[in-house]
Amino acid sequence: TVGPTPPGRVESNRDTGSSMKRSSWMLRFAGLVLILGPLLLLIWIRQTVDERLDPVTLEPDPLIIQPVAVELVDSRVATLIPEWGEPTIVVASEVFGTVTEVYVRPGSTLMSGDPLFAVNGVDNVAAVTEFPFYRTIGSGARGPDVAQLQDLLTRLGYYEAEVTGVYGSATRAAVGEWSLDLQVPKTARTFDPAWVTWMPFEGFEVETVSVIKGAPAPQAGSELLVSTRVLLRLLLTEYEPEATPLVEAPYVVDIDGVVMPIDVDTREVGDLDMIRNALSWQEERITGELRLATEEAVLVVPAATVQTGADGSLCVWVFRGSEGTPQADPLSRATEPAPGSVSEDGYDVVSVTVRRDDFGSTAIATGITDQDSLLANPHEILADPSCP
Repeated sequence: TVGPTPPGRVESNRDTGSSMKRSSWMLRFAGLVLILGPLLLLIWIRQTVDERLDPVTLEPDPLIIQPVAVELVDSRVATLIPEWGEPTIVVASEVFGTVTEVYVRPGSTLMSGDPLFAVNGVDNVAAVTEFPFYRTIGSGARGPDVAQLQDLLTRLGYYEAEVTGVYGSATRAAVGEWSLDLQVPKTARTFDPAWVTWMPFEGFEVETVSVIKGAPAPQAGSELLVSTRVLLRLLLTEYEPEATPLVEAPYVVDIDGVVMPIDVDTREVGDLDMIRNALSWQEERITGELRLATEEAVLVVPAATVQTGADGSLCVWVFRGSEGTPQADPLSRATEPAPGSVSEDGYDVVSVTVRRDDFGSTAIATGITDQDSLLANPHEILADPSCP
């Protein structure tokens, strides 16, 4: 039988329960302190640091560099497309007699003075002139055809006097000397147009020949020679690597050692007479080398160094070396600023010309020297780094 609990034991149980409750609250409070304490400490530290750093502004340091001198070389594999014209026909001049010799052959390349054939033993030669000769020219004659004859005799090495357009003693002597070389039986005092066949251009490449040895001389105006197809244009269609831009400088095209100028804007090759005789009209694509006409000394700087003006002008900021500029050991100042140039914070602005700007660097052609000290981060240092 369970009897009633003694009074002393009831009080003891109550004390034990209260003590356990107090211990539980103390543990909870201690845990809360352990959690919130570090958090509050971090908040206090951050607030204190922010208050101390708030008035501090970090200023960037100027980056002063010197340009690097290099030789600018640009060589690329080029593909060109020729544009061929129709064959050119050369007609016979007025000459009478029998063809006693034929010098010209298919495949011949003709220049002024080259013998074509002989009639009755007198040679007939090629003559590249502005227009065909149409009359006998002798003492006292005047006119454009006389000047043209004097020019032809000069190119052939017979005439050294001034081209006057007047047939005088010097012209007569040159014609006489020339006539002997043409196998004229007697020294001539006048020019006979039967001695020459008019040609439209130097380097005439012969495809067919109509004159025959032993036959009568060809009639005036009849077909005498037919050229191969004439090279009219030579265009640059592509070059490798094309991703790299061309520099702003003259270029040339080299085809098997024949070097010709090229307009990189129109991509058209100039001075075709240099290559016309070296190409076959059957060729549809030609491979050559596209390169700078001359190697050029340039100065390479980081691209951020070069600034642009509102008008598209280019400039750099050159360290002047004055006191107060935040640079511990400034480099020397080699290029003097142009009259009227702008200075700011110890730097002078100098106009430059650029040859190439790629891969984070810029090649400068004129305006500075390799002894100049340039500001490489003007956007971080100057209030307005653009060209004035």
